[in-house]
Amino acid sequence: GGRHAGFLNLLEGCELAQIAGDRRTEAKARYALASEYVKCGEMTLAAAEYTTARALYHALGDDVGAARAQEGLASLARAVP
Repeated sequence: GGRHAGFLNLLEGCELAQIAGDRRTEAKARYALASEYVKCGEMTLAAAEYTTARALYHALGDDVGAARAQEGLASLARAVP
């Protein structure tokens, strides 16, 4: 799949949030990245981003975010034969 501008912005946002130590923004960016990877059929990369997002949300005490990331992972598991 082609990497579009929005995707690159997400990657950049992710890196900037990481550098700034803004874990909430990084978690959101990683979750969004995972969704983009799914659209491109990059399931392994998507799983990695969902896992990282889940860990970040956990660290933040954001159960809703963590559950969303977990649901993303679960949907990947269902999509892969």
